[in-house]
Amino acid sequence: CGPKPVVQQSPLDTAANQYQRGLTSLERGDFMTAQRAFERARMLDSDYPGIYVGYALLAMERGDFFRAYKELELALHKDNDFVDAHIAQGRLATKEGVFRGGEAKKWLPDALRAYKKASEKAPNYPPIYFYRGQSYLQAQNLPLARKAYTRLIEINRGPLVAPAMAKVDQIQMILKTTCESHLASAYAAYNVS
Repeated sequence: CGPKPVVQQSPLDTAANQYQRGLTSLERGDFMTAQRAFERARMLDSDYPGIYVGYALLAMERGDFFRAYKELELALHKDNDFVDAHIAQGRLATKEGVFRGGEAKKWLPDALRAYKKASEKAPNYPPIYFYRGQSYLQAQNLPLARKAYTRLIEINRGPLVAPAMAKVDQIQMILKTTCESHLASAYAAYNVS
């Protein structure tokens, strides 16, 4: 029962490739193209868990957190070892926590638990460390954000290396500026006495 799978148009026309195309479009902010790619992936293989991760990320970007959680449940039901689903759980916990104005101590543990599950399944998968870094940034924990991005840079694989390097540079600049201003304040207070 249900719709028949669509015939591949080429050897590269797979659910996994369409999912990756959708993720790329999503990162660019092109939600319509991402939606089409995820839909094409579903037509090619309705059992591929990435479809539901893609739908969850789209729902998350639209602020529909309830739907995003439901889509991730479906993805994990299809394949509990699908690493991107665990990463998406971390991203979703972060996005919802920040959106609702919650303190980091309320939402960060959930995000970190999801990233930990992902890293247990694929310890050298770069997106784990990029999005862990993003969560730490949202929690304003710059040293741990830098540590996560640095781990991704050490892995040195994939399109997230360059953005991670840029984030590390920004963090170092912030930490340096903060340190210098604290030193200047301490020096000024010392000289006043």
